[in-house]
Amino acid sequence: MYRMILRLIVPAAVALAAAGSPARAEDDASACAGKGGDRIAACSRLIKRAPGAGVYVNRATAEAYEHHFDQALADVDAALKLDANSASAYRARGEIYYIRATVTGNAGDYGLAIAEYGKAVRLAPSDAAIHLQRAQVYQAMGDGDRMITDYGEAVRLDPDNADVYWKRGLALSLVKEDDEHAIADFARVIKLRPDDAAAFESRGAAYDRSGDHDRAIADFGEAIRIRPKDAFAYEKRGRAYARKADYDHAIADFDRALSLDPDLDAYLIRGGAHFVKGDYDRAIADCDAAIKIDLDARAYYLRGLVYEARGDARAAIADFGEVLALNPSWVEVRERRERLAGRATTGAAVAVKPAASNKAAR
Repeated sequence: MYRMILRLIVPAAVALAAAGSPARAEDDASACAGKGGDRIAACSRLIKRAPGAGVYVNRATAEAYEHHFDQALADVDAALKLDANSASAYRARGEIYYIRATVTGNAGDYGLAIAEYGKAVRLAPSDAAIHLQRAQVYQAMGDGDRMITDYGEAVRLDPDNADVYWKRGLALSLVKEDDEHAIADFARVIKLRPDDAAAFESRGAAYDRSGDHDRAIADFGEAIRIRPKDAFAYEKRGRAYARKADYDHAIADFDRALSLDPDLDAYLIRGGAHFVKGDYDRAIADCDAAIKIDLDARAYYLRGLVYEARGDARAAIADFGEVLALNPSWVEVRERRERLAGRATTGAAVAVKPAASNKAAR
């Protein structure tokens, strides 16, 4: 009797386990949609239960981000066999080509991506996400005009999506160098997401480039309020202070930035601030630290200026020589070195006023 019960129960239990419980199916559906868990595995289990175009698309996207491009494209093909008019499948294929282009450096994939996004737009012209993704491809291609057109269409279709304004703001600022309109987009992000530190930081950078250093400092301050351990925000605010010639506040911000991230590229700019304040020892120490991180011609140049200001012609000439070894076309440094060498030969006094080299702190 016991063996008979086992023969009846065990096969049924195995079949139930293979099918999965309703709760497991719901968990897999959530994970496959990208809401946590192992997305590829969850989609694969769903495909075994009931193949659907949407599930193949979700797995294709997940595979692409793992750089499994052949499998991802095969999943899109499977999705289109089930639904030839799936805009999401064409969009996924465009995204796969875009990711592959960024990973492999094959610029031809950008063109393939644009073609796929074009098919998706024809099937779903009101889908803002398609325009947003295609805009990013145009951005990567350097086609600023088409990029802005697609970002504009994404904004029109989804006017309350902060991410759309965020990405367009970055594109306007970095690609089109249009900080005025970028500032407006970042302001829209801040209105929709008042605690978005990155938006404050990006708007601050745009204000700083535009010469509005006070607003830049205020925005960097908001970013720091939201993320008090953001080394980059302190470093950027320090630069804004330096551009206002407020070197005390600049140095304080650089100190804080470097305490949070000692590898940050802030030693050189802090050294420049120390130089214009006449603190030569600290300026030289910062130049030394900058050179240890990266053999930067600017660090040798600034240190050469400091040595020149201290009257150490030999050390200054040596540093200007290092500059020319790294950047032989820097005419100003070559001429300065030759003048300095000539004075040193005749024994003439050598001095440079820090204020004359204010640009070193910028």
